[in-house]
Amino acid sequence: YGAVAWLPALLQDAGYSAREAGSLHGLMQLATAAPGILLVPLLRRLRDQSLAAAMAALASLAAAAGLLLLPAWASAWSVLFGVGTGAAIILGLSFVSLRVHHARQAAALSGMAQCIGYLLAAAGPALLGMLHDASGAWTAPLLLCAALCALLALCGMLAGRDRQIGGSAAAAASCA
Repeated sequence: YGAVAWLPALLQDAGYSAREAGSLHGLMQLATAAPGILLVPLLRRLRDQSLAAAMAALASLAAAAGLLLLPAWASAWSVLFGVGTGAAIILGLSFVSLRVHHARQAAALSGMAQCIGYLLAAAGPALLGMLHDASGAWTAPLLLCAALCALLALCGMLAGRDRQIGGSAAAAASCA
C-alpha cells in the first residue's frame, strides 16, 4: 500500500513528470497481475512455497533499493515492485487454504491474518508519509520498505514450508 500511495510522489521528486510518474504507477499496478497468471496454477503443485515467498519479498526489496540507488531505472523497479507485491498477496491469501485441515481453521486463520495484515497495511502509507515529511527525502521510507521486505522474506520462508497448522487428530476433534 505504501508503494501504491507514494510511488508517483517519489518519482516526481526524482525528476519524473506527473505524466511519467502516473504511467509508471500504472505499470506497477499492471505488473501485479502477472503473478496471478503465472503463480496461481503452480501453487498446489508446489509442496513447499518457501522459495516463491522469499523471491516475492526479495523482488520488492530490490525494487525499493533500486528506486533509492538508481531512480533512472524506475520502469524496471515499478515492474519489479508490482510483481513482488502481487506475488506476496497471492501467496499470503493462498497460505490460508494450504496450511489448514478444514474450513473452520481456514476461517479462523483468515480472520486473524486479514485483520492484522490490513491493519498494518493501512498504517503503511501514513508512516511512510511521516518519515518523508520528517526527513525531507525518500531515503528513510525506502530503507524501511527494504527492511520490511527482508522481514517478509524470512516470514515467507517459514510460512511457505510444507506444514499445516494443528494435527489431523486436532482437526478431527474440532470437527466433532
